[in-house]
Amino acid sequence: MLMVTVLNINNYMDKKKLIILGSLVFVLIVLLVIIFIPKQKNTETGINNVNEPQFLNDEQKEEFGLDKRTKAQLFYDDNGDVVYKIIRSEEDIVDVSN
Repeated sequence: MLMVTVLNINNYMDKKKLIILGSLVFVLIVLLVIIFIPKQKNTETGINNVNEPQFLNDEQKEEFGLDKRTKAQLFYDDNGDVVYKIIRSEEDIVDVSN
């Protein structure tokens, strides 16, 4: 009788360890997926992946303190912050279709 009770306790502990281990593996997989899947940009704010170059409009140029005649290409970093590059000639334009 004592042997049966000890076996039941061990089976319970093994099942508990198995559930904990399975949960940890699941959490690890979810974290890896979140880290390695590319972030989707917010289309409501216009921050998205486009296949053609975008340029600063007059309002954005004013925000950055640029002359309205300046041509500047618009980029977004991983945090969604605006980054720009001054375009002096057509060769300076970065192809974003890749």
